Amino acid sequence: MAIWNPWRGCHKHSEECKYCYIHKGDFKRGIDTNNIVKTNHFYAPIAKNKSGQTVYLCFSTDFLVADADEWRIERFMDCIPKDWKDELVVVGGESDRNARPLDYVWVLSIPF
Repeated sequence: MAIWNPWRGCHKHSEECKYCYIHKGDFKRGIDTNNIVKTNHFYAPIAKNKSGQTVYLCFSTDFLVADADEWRIERFMDCIPKDWKDELVVVGGESDRNARPLDYVWVLSIPF
């Protein structure tokens, strides 16, 4: 499985983030998740130039975090599906024994 993290970090937006694997993993490694930083692998997809491979994006960050706006690919909006909505939110990320089942009603209640 290929993973690409062009930057790392995320901001906790609510108490619901307490079981997020990003924050917990960074805490174990002594990393301040609140510090959004460009990674050394930022240009990896260009350097490797592999075709036909699925690459999972941003396993250690929020891809749309505003702190990364200056690094985000300018043509991003040209590369996403036509039915993309700016208000899409990815929820989930709880992965340990304390993780709660995803409550779909809660997901639908998230204000945009």
